[in-house]
Amino acid sequence: MKKIYLPLVGCVAALMAVSCGSNSGSGSSSTGGVRNFDVNLTVKSAEKFYQTDVYGDTVYIDVSTSIQWPERIGDFDIASLQDTIVSYSFGKDKVAERNIDKIISGYIADTSFIGDDSECNAIDSIPGGDDAAPYFYDVTATLVEVNEQMVTYQISAFAYTGGAHPYGASHPFTYDLSRGCVLTAENMFRAGSEKEVLSIVQSGLARQLGVNPSQLESAGIFVSQFTSPGQPYINNDVIVFHFNPYDIAPYSMGNIDVAVYPYELNEYLAPEVKALLNE
Repeated sequence: MKKIYLPLVGCVAALMAVSCGSNSGSGSSSTGGVRNFDVNLTVKSAEKFYQTDVYGDTVYIDVSTSIQWPERIGDFDIASLQDTIVSYSFGKDKVAERNIDKIISGYIADTSFIGDDSECNAIDSIPGGDDAAPYFYDVTATLVEVNEQMVTYQISAFAYTGGAHPYGASHPFTYDLSRGCVLTAENMFRAGSEKEVLSIVQSGLARQLGVNPSQLESAGIFVSQFTSPGQPYINNDVIVFHFNPYDIAPYSMGNIDVAVYPYELNEYLAPEVKALLNE
């Protein structure tokens, strides 16, 4: 069977190298002291069912997606944000399509993750019963937080094609509206501060697990693999560092999100990030 491909796996360096620039104009207004900032989202969802044979057994497949698609955020140009959502959700090669409905239609029609030699037939629904437990592939894009300065999204992909358990990967990210770019470990912190930032993240994880940093290994963390701060994003004025299963710990520990307060990282933050956090 062909190995399944999740667009989110290993995507930190490969996806959307969006450079930061100027993206002026917020589009906010004030009425009676109340600030208004218009945000327009459309929930785009699709699902398709298939039947195929795998090693002589009948297998049902459920391919689905639900995307909270930003149509407008203030008066900002959000084309780069839309491109990032497409890239993280469906692959960088889909960005040039420039038509989210067509991209979604193509996604639910693609069963290549099952294997090139498998003939999949579209069906109206999957039969009930335990024996019909389907394979599945699901991609979601969810708005986590939005304000007049930034937007935080979480993109998740989960799949099951047989085996002991499903596999999933997530990519949360924060998008700086004014500069028109995704915040990453490379542009959020001062150059040359990688070791210091990593040490703070490791200490933050130890705090969450209730152990000393020197005890991370005994707490189940793969310290030898804990060589980068993961995927940073901002949520509720806290900087969070995300790790998928197997990144730094076994599958049984699931996703790991390490919350670090801005003051802990203050001397290493880039000036633009300090401005976002009002530090």
